[in-house]
Amino acid sequence: MKTAKSKLEPLQAPDPRLPTLSIVRQSTLSERLWGIEWRRHLPPSCQDGILIERSNFSEMVQFAQAHFGEIFGRKEHSLFLKGGQSSAKKIFCETNSDFFSFLSTHKTVGMFSGNATDWESYYIRSISFLKSYQHRGIYQAFLGHLLSVLKENGVKRVDIHIAPNNPVSLYIHLKHGFLISGSVLSENWGVMTQLTKFLDHNSQLVFESQFCTSSWNPIQKLR
Repeated sequence: MKTAKSKLEPLQAPDPRLPTLSIVRQSTLSERLWGIEWRRHLPPSCQDGILIERSNFSEMVQFAQAHFGEIFGRKEHSLFLKGGQSSAKKIFCETNSDFFSFLSTHKTVGMFSGNATDWESYYIRSISFLKSYQHRGIYQAFLGHLLSVLKENGVKRVDIHIAPNNPVSLYIHLKHGFLISGSVLSENWGVMTQLTKFLDHNSQLVFESQFCTSSWNPIQKLR
């Protein structure tokens, strides 16, 4: 009996001129859904000459490990569950989340992450700045620009969860037109206040008519 010859070609060494998968950046969910080219939309500089650049999950993790304890004052022993860095979390963040770094003289002084949650909604997942760069209007300037970009590309709502004992963050987002839309309880973070910015006027009218007793804005009264 004759043995059939294999038709498989011998393995060839990869062409060094071609990029490998490890250095090809995947598009994020917001880029795939709404076609947002973040590099084109990012302002060259923000408040106080802070530069804003695209970042990634690895840089976010490095910044968190180095500075989150100081920024948020978290203690080693917490009442809530400490989440780990699972492979599933890494894959989700790398393929879905948008990361931006805030730079001052080539030093990362702040990080932002967010992601699309469905075809018309965006979630602000994390905002953090070194202590010396807080209360300087840096994030406020970026937030206004972010909301404009999302609205121009068809996003109808932006959500964020904020600790009730974080009045500064609550004030910033209420000042930008976010409305308190609920609360979230979890084993990881405890009680969080949910705020929503409606980028679609009709959506906001429906929400206010259904769930708000008046259109009075406490932030407008404080100005």
